[in-house]
Amino acid sequence: MLSDRRSFESAPRIGFAGAGAVACALAPCASRAGFDIAGFLSLTRSSSARAARKISKKAGEDRPRIFKDVSALADASNIIMIATPDRAIDGLDAELCKYIRSGSLVCHLSGALGPGALSRCRARGAKTASLHLLQTFPDRDSGEDRIPGTFAAIDGDAAAARFLMKFAKKLKMRPLILKNTDRALYHASAVMASNFVVVLYDWAVDTFARSTGQPRAVAAEALWPLFAAASDNIKKIGLPGALSGPVARGDFETVARHLSKFITKDERDLYGALSLRAAAMAVAKKSIPASGLQQMSGVVARASRKRR
Repeated sequence: MLSDRRSFESAPRIGFAGAGAVACALAPCASRAGFDIAGFLSLTRSSSARAARKISKKAGEDRPRIFKDVSALADASNIIMIATPDRAIDGLDAELCKYIRSGSLVCHLSGALGPGALSRCRARGAKTASLHLLQTFPDRDSGEDRIPGTFAAIDGDAAAARFLMKFAKKLKMRPLILKNTDRALYHASAVMASNFVVVLYDWAVDTFARSTGQPRAVAAEALWPLFAAASDNIKKIGLPGALSGPVARGDFETVARHLSKFITKDERDLYGALSLRAAAMAVAKKSIPASGLQQMSGVVARASRKRR
């Protein structure tokens, strides 16, 4: 049980609802930065126990607890960080509002949802916010080193946002205040920059393997320097300067040959859409004339008509 009723600003004690990849990265970093971690609530005790074991016990502190229910989580914490899939947040808001104390901080870590997703807790007097880490966490073991330097997008009540700004800075993250943001589009941008990059790489590996007869493992290794260099170019050169390849050179017939080899309409449509986007970037880069965008549009349209 929480020993006193001090505010989350003066004596923060953080409990996590969810013990997945993000919680397993964020909680140990918060602990090392000096924040008291109350414990974890998860669908399975084993997940909570695994997350709790990642927290180094400090002198005079109890090891983080494994909470059996929402009531215990709310009683032991004055800050609750919801680190669950988006689909679970509404239900947790409905349950937490029954037990949350006025003046506590409740935030979720979703990118797609804003603080309005916690409206019931807010109505009960809690300060509410969203804290979204612009980082990828594919598993429970590889995320801690990625926290420093990560942008932390924050939106919420003034007191909540103020605390989360300090929290992010103490963890060496880069806080970014969001206001009046289209959360769906904002989150889509993050998906494009991370998840869909993986999907495109998987597609490239499949295409390389199919065209050469090489195993996927060889294809993935052969294409890796290209991927790594492209990422490095974005960082060092910026956009649109980092663009290279046939579209940037104006080799539109090369793109036409590419399109002719894709069997499915979905593949052709996606490759064509990306080629048009590349042409717009190439015009902005001034590596092709403005008329190049129209030429590229013609190539894509002809490829679409031939396959109907």
